[in-house]
Amino acid sequence: MSNFPDYIIIGAAKCGTTSLCNYLGVHPKVKMTQPKELDFFGREGIEEKLEDYCEHFKDKNGILTGEGSVSYMMYSELAALQIKTYAPEVKIIAMLRNPADRFYSDFWFNINRGAIVYKKGMFDGVIDNTMHVPYSPVHKMSYRDSLITKGMYAEHLKHYYKHFNKDQIKVIFFEDFTKDSTKVLNSVFEFLGLSETQIEAPPKVYNKTMYPGKLNVVYVAWKHVKPYLPNQFVMNQRARLSKLKDFFFTEKKAEFSAKSRAKLISIYADSIAELETMLDKDLSHWKK
Repeated sequence: MSNFPDYIIIGAAKCGTTSLCNYLGVHPKVKMTQPKELDFFGREGIEEKLEDYCEHFKDKNGILTGEGSVSYMMYSELAALQIKTYAPEVKIIAMLRNPADRFYSDFWFNINRGAIVYKKGMFDGVIDNTMHVPYSPVHKMSYRDSLITKGMYAEHLKHYYKHFNKDQIKVIFFEDFTKDSTKVLNSVFEFLGLSETQIEAPPKVYNKTMYPGKLNVVYVAWKHVKPYLPNQFVMNQRARLSKLKDFFFTEKKAEFSAKSRAKLISIYADSIAELETMLDKDLSHWKK
């Protein structure tokens, strides 16, 4: 398996995977590919591009090398089978978060990056399926279905448990990771078979969700116009825009009402129950 990854972080999105991927690099015997998300598995016709994929893992020099693509959780049925076919001994790492909180974070992340133009009432409109949100044509489902499906962890993980031994799969919980990232990080190193497992996790949080600020509409407009502007002009404006970051985004969370949370918990109730059985873990705190 020398030309395939030693480990793969399969997701889920907005559950802390970017931070974990960056933290793993503090160990001298672990590294991530650049870019970390290769998004290779989970699609048809990968055989033709297998050689290019393997290029990322050809010079390991005794270092455990892996990648982290949250799409492998989303397109789990095909991805799990393909990973098993080409890298049967790989270690699989999944990060999970209260699915209601994951939905909330993912929604605002899309606003934050300018993929969605926010309108009043949109959050509940998406939950209730009463507001249609235009979405990128590369996705095979509606925006609402995409947000909901990403949190149906049991449905996705069952494909990995079908193809891999349990001792090849490690499930991490976001809540544990934020409470004691050093403890979780070292448990991952131990899972990977490394003896040095007393390494301090870096303090930096990566890919943090931000929320619309005073001038967010300006940022959204810029994101849509930028592809049509001369590259040099775009580069010249970057420094100016970065100075206005506090006006574009804020760390002050947008409202997540008890009513909205209850709706999402109801949607995810059966999936959470199935996951509890699958992992033999009490997740009653997710149902509140």
